[in-house]
Amino acid sequence: MARPPPGARLPEQARLEDTFAITVFPEHRTPSPKFPGRVWTINISDDYTHESPQFFLNRDNQEMLRAAGIDATLVQGFASFEYIGYHPDAAAVLHGPVKRRGKEDIPGRVRSTAGFPKPGDTLIIPRQTLAPGQGDRELALRTLEAMNFDQLVRDGLRVIVFEQSLPNILGLQTDSVRPRRAFIAAPGHPVFRGLEDSDLSYWTGASELDAAITPYSSTEQRWPERVWHTSNTNAVASRTIIRPQVGAARALAVSGFDLAETPLLEVAIGKGRILFCQFDVSTRYGKDPAATRLVDNLFAYLSSAPEPLPARSEVGTLVEGQSGVALIQGLFRAAVPEGQTGWGITQADLFNREAIYDKNQITRSLPERRFPALKGQRDSRGYPAVIRRVGDRHETTLHPDNFETGWMKRKAAFVRAALLVNQNGSSAEGPGLRHHGRSTALYPHEWVEGFVHPYTSNIW
Repeated sequence: MARPPPGARLPEQARLEDTFAITVFPEHRTPSPKFPGRVWTINISDDYTHESPQFFLNRDNQEMLRAAGIDATLVQGFASFEYIGYHPDAAAVLHGPVKRRGKEDIPGRVRSTAGFPKPGDTLIIPRQTLAPGQGDRELALRTLEAMNFDQLVRDGLRVIVFEQSLPNILGLQTDSVRPRRAFIAAPGHPVFRGLEDSDLSYWTGASELDAAITPYSSTEQRWPERVWHTSNTNAVASRTIIRPQVGAARALAVSGFDLAETPLLEVAIGKGRILFCQFDVSTRYGKDPAATRLVDNLFAYLSSAPEPLPARSEVGTLVEGQSGVALIQGLFRAAVPEGQTGWGITQADLFNREAIYDKNQITRSLPERRFPALKGQRDSRGYPAVIRRVGDRHETTLHPDNFETGWMKRKAAFVRAALLVNQNGSSAEGPGLRHHGRSTALYPHEWVEGFVHPYTSNIW
């Protein structure tokens, strides 16, 4: 290295400092949530052989429930796997007649005869139990049909559905996008007690819901649909739900393109409530502190949440000419309401594309369209208000009929669906066994007409 000329000064050595945040969770203690009524669960078959993958899946689900302090009764028609010895009393209480094979005692196959859930009870649908072709038996779906699942929910059944690797769950569309980060869309909701946005990212290990390594490789004929997905290591969810446009539903957490996906959805149907948890938590309970706390919070909330009120089945629509409503031009963004009124509503939902696009196409001049908003009400950023609470009800200027494109129609539907739950109301429509596998019942609006999915449009 050449020496500097006389009198020259070397630049001062740069100093670099790295900082990072650490979240410390308290030591976990097994909770004991107090559910109203009885707690039930299902498994995926009555096959109890050691060689069966179903046995191991049911075992993992049962271990998660027990570690979470949940004492659930197996719904009638399913065979118990507990005789293997997961509980000290299992061998004495749950095994059937013993058969002798050589020197080995083989417990007999015993089906639960405990009955079916009733309104006010809680039903836990564990991970991977709703696949329609498990051994060509479809036992779980047949049992839900036998118990009249949809009517039970309307009458007041509480349900939590854990991770399902299906393109459609009770009518809810899903997509295998494997986000490594999700965002809280209902700050202050009980399911996020002790959690922040940063806790919903980069969880320990890899989910076992889908294969961690996608078996795709680039060829001259075909490229992977999602070039960046080489694994789901540290992903918080394998399959996220596309937010429904029908019923009373609020996305408690959001992710993905336009924040139109959710790994955690709350739905109110009649007097019943369903939580859909697509966060990959079942095999992370006790291993990842954020996933563990989320599960505990979900059970605590489901055990204490108030019964939805079917009488509050409408959200008021504010139109031009009503008191306090005015048409404005340039409604690019609207204000997200504070507190519970804004749960399940994101800033992305209140970004009005039709104020700057001409039917989803870029235009040289802004469209000369005016949209209704609340007169004189703006947030700290100057965004107009389009939602207000009046007593125990909500009203909004947003309605699918106000918009021309499917993109904005579905955003208005997201907002109205969330407001129903936020006022502790419900709808007669929503996810259910009658919609399982149906792709359009809860999605009347196509997001962009005649355009391919955003994840695959450019073969990213």
